[in-house]
Amino acid sequence: MAYKANFGNGALGDVENPDTTINSYARVTAVTPTTITINNTTKITGDATFEAGAKILIHVSACASTEVTYLGNWLIANITAVNSNVFTLDVDPTACIPSEDLAKYYVQAIAIAQYKNLTLETGCVITPPVYSVSNYHGGIVAIMCSETLTFDGGNIALNERGIPVTSKALRPVTQNDVEADTANYAGWENSDTHIHFMLNAGDGAAFIVAKKMVCSADSRIGNPATKGVQFYRGSSTSVTYNETAPSGVTNVGGSTILIAAETIENFSCAMIAKYRNSASTAGQGICRCYIASETKLRNDEGLYAYDCLSNPARIKTMNIKNFGNGSFGDVAGTNIQLNNYATITAVNGRKVTYKSQTTNADCKSPTFTCNAENRIITCVASVGTKIIASYDKFDEVISWIELGWIRRRTTAATNFYTRKRAI
Repeated sequence: MAYKANFGNGALGDVENPDTTINSYARVTAVTPTTITINNTTKITGDATFEAGAKILIHVSACASTEVTYLGNWLIANITAVNSNVFTLDVDPTACIPSEDLAKYYVQAIAIAQYKNLTLETGCVITPPVYSVSNYHGGIVAIMCSETLTFDGGNIALNERGIPVTSKALRPVTQNDVEADTANYAGWENSDTHIHFMLNAGDGAAFIVAKKMVCSADSRIGNPATKGVQFYRGSSTSVTYNETAPSGVTNVGGSTILIAAETIENFSCAMIAKYRNSASTAGQGICRCYIASETKLRNDEGLYAYDCLSNPARIKTMNIKNFGNGSFGDVAGTNIQLNNYATITAVNGRKVTYKSQTTNADCKSPTFTCNAENRIITCVASVGTKIIASYDKFDEVISWIELGWIRRRTTAATNFYTRKRAI
């Protein structure tokens, strides 16, 4: 991959259909650049425990004041040592929440459940404990799989697991919530999920990282009683941005879902069940989902934000070897046509003949000759032979060879097709 990925150490091994609390939870009461202190008395212990070598999610879950700057911040850290209720970490937790601001928020530590392979079959339901407004932890499922997370009809149920709606003041409305266009489900909030991983008043949150994730249209992440509805931003400039909005659900107080997987198979929008039942008591905060993967998924701005991560092997197939020579220098506010274009009329070995569509004297029906790397090096024209010193300067003459097929004409009566050569 183009980045250093960590999918956990697989400490819990291969597990099918866990029926217990998979994470441990504790309130963070103090932070330093190297440690956190937790409340040992009120912690919840699950399958993944707080111990040396454990990976934890530090999460700013709720507000103890009107300050919202750090709300939703999160950080992954490894515990390197445990001294009673003080954990030494391999990263600086104050990057998530400065020590001087800790009293303004309720911060929790979650021991991430690190599986090798995890399978969730029909009937299996993973749920986090409801967020406790007295102990200030819970509401989030955190999973890592070093190999494969398989959904086969099982669910991660988050409905009514977030901050209780009776305590919605702990989850103030942020500017991002205001800009989310609540009535029309425009989805702008989704792209912020990987930065502000919010725990809403109403439904809970899921943090999922896996090397490979296999999906099922029968599985749900969020509210098992609903399903993700596939809908898109329209071209209208009016306030109605989407073709249809989901019926019987609301995006206020729904789930927050963050998924990072190198590979995703059989993806189904139905799985992203982030919406809250309209009949439920009104929550607070806008549901959101963000997915990052090397697998190409359909873009769906209303339901989830999506980043397609690339690796060097994929980029190599595009034959992009540099970022150009900067021959045009520094340009600002340009309002001109940047490229010239022409129709290719024949391909013969390493020579390409085109019909000029420019008034430039050097662009009158020449034949380009390519070198061994299929880069254009000469231009034979009526004014002589022009040597193109850099292939970047080719933009000054013609833009050619996109992905796809071109027509190769050998005689007036014979046509056949050949694969285009990439620049």
